Amino acid sequence: MHRPEVFDQAADAAEVRLGGLWPNELLVAGVRVDALGRIVHWDAAAEALLGYPASEVLGSRGELLIPAEGRSAAWSLLERVAAGRATTGPCTARHRDRHLMELAVWAYQVPEPPGAGGDVLVFLVDVSAALEMRVSRAVLDGLFSRSPIGLCVFDSELRYLRVNTALEAINGVTEAGHLGRRLSEVLPGVNSAEVETVMQRVLDTGESAVDFRATGRTPATPYEDRAWSCSYFRLQDTRGRPCGVGASVVDVTARDRADTLAESLTGRFEEHHAFMCRMLLDTVDYLTVQIDKLTARITLRLAGLSTTEDDQGPGQGTLIPITDTERLDEIPGIGPNTAQVILAETGLDMSVFPTAGHLVSWAKLSPRTIQSDGKNTSGPTGKGNPWLRGALGEAAISAARTDTFLGARYRRIAKRRGHMKALVAVARSILVAVWHLMNNPTARYRDLGADFHTRNLDPTRKTRDLVRQLAALGHDVPLAPAAA
Repeated sequence: MHRPEVFDQAADAAEVRLGGLWPNELLVAGVRVDALGRIVHWDAAAEALLGYPASEVLGSRGELLIPAEGRSAAWSLLERVAAGRATTGPCTARHRDRHLMELAVWAYQVPEPPGAGGDVLVFLVDVSAALEMRVSRAVLDGLFSRSPIGLCVFDSELRYLRVNTALEAINGVTEAGHLGRRLSEVLPGVNSAEVETVMQRVLDTGESAVDFRATGRTPATPYEDRAWSCSYFRLQDTRGRPCGVGASVVDVTARDRADTLAESLTGRFEEHHAFMCRMLLDTVDYLTVQIDKLTARITLRLAGLSTTEDDQGPGQGTLIPITDTERLDEIPGIGPNTAQVILAETGLDMSVFPTAGHLVSWAKLSPRTIQSDGKNTSGPTGKGNPWLRGALGEAAISAARTDTFLGARYRRIAKRRGHMKALVAVARSILVAVWHLMNNPTARYRDLGADFHTRNLDPTRKTRDLVRQLAALGHDVPLAPAAA
């Protein structure tokens, strides 16, 4: 026969009531019943859950615990377990203060040698507490997954334990990049030392910090200083011990800029200044309306003046109308607005420029040669049409960043001649393409590809250049054809 005793995991029921078998989570009671149905083990968690001390229940058959109407169900459950089946299910028990409790039961037979008896180990959980824990977790998970505000949790060492999707976007760092690391490691570009000092004070004193300003740059905005309103509060376990810090983060950059502007105007912005600002804003609104009207008219006129049939459109034998603006828009670096400026400055009739070279020369984008005393020297290209040059310059800058023929041309020339001369060369190439498109209404721009020069390389010339470079370095390299 087993000697009645109390489980050793906790001796104080009041302490267990705060922690239980799963500290900070859920109070789980453990009871052991022998083959005759007598309680032989009663742990402190069971006392905390049902109120009975071990001295009142050990050796009994649970008469105090189970109301008369529920005893048949309880004995049926024990019989199923005695038959070798682990069993779960609901059970009604009476607390020591006489109120009834709904419990969730998990029972199984303790493995023992043959003939040693068939004890049953029973775990009990308050159903209402389990449901409350489930709801709390659902609320927490929903808050972290759906909140538009940046949320995170730090441990007692101020390392990230959890972050939500909004904070990932604010910081530009994935959740995996946060976890287990301190703020200073994840975001070295912000005032992390000040922020961590505030969080440590919150953790030590329990006094929350509201609307603390964090400033700096993050991987999400590496080239712009921003500001965030941060609030911190201490997290405690069920025993009241500090276990971490919770934080909320809101981007307030725009609001801070507005506050700074308002502060700069405080005391100096009078009624006359407001009147002048109103006049300026009205002027801006008026000019915006005028620009919109002109843009609409320009678009309409260009569409009406020049429309060709696109034989490259979808469908069998389908011709789709396409404007000159749309054809120029196919050139890398040129957008609809730039195309409109080019057409406005060059006109639609290319017959005035017999060749593309004449158009380039008129725009002052062709190489300039100065002859003096029998010597030829290069000089500046000249001023030309400022509006056309400005539009082509912007287009050249955009095209230089692309992986196209024009982008490759820029990179080849920039290595030898420098940035500005490479941009002028690309602008000239764009204008040559414009002349060909406008001179032939059915022509369409086709990019030659970034590898055009590689594909059309002259092997003999390249070999000669490389041998010359090696010879200049003092090497004598014999060449032999590679084996086929």
